Amino acid sequence: MELIHLQEVSYSELRTEQMDCFIAACGYQPRCYFLAENISASIPRKYLLAIDENNQKQSRGNHMEIFNRLGFKNYYTSLNESGVIEDLIAEICNINARQLNILVDYSCMPKKWYALIIDSISRNNFKARNINLFLSYTPKLF
Repeated sequence: MELIHLQEVSYSELRTEQMDCFIAACGYQPRCYFLAENISASIPRKYLLAIDENNQKQSRGNHMEIFNRLGFKNYYTSLNESGVIEDLIAEICNINARQLNILVDYSCMPKKWYALIIDSISRNNFKARNINLFLSYTPKLF
């Protein structure tokens, strides 16, 4: 896969783009679901990355319920494990499509995870011919 160009788009422009899938991460702060609540209704495939831990805080459990209500499919992984994310990217990108638009909300995502998403897309040749990757970040105060 080859990077063709980078471009910044506003939130209003992002709302008009037709996305094929949405990847988000469940965190402890309410901003983790802000974009999902405001933009995910028309996106057909939605994936949620969550840290696989036994003693999760109440807030993260509440946030998981919000994502589940919005139709996200859960993928549990650890901070240092890469297989789940690489498999998810392969599942998303190995479809016969002329163009694939992927929205990634990295607001509450560990840097290692979104770096892995970008790396996995850029170093593999998938069936999708053109992959457009939209990266979104919601600041702590939104």
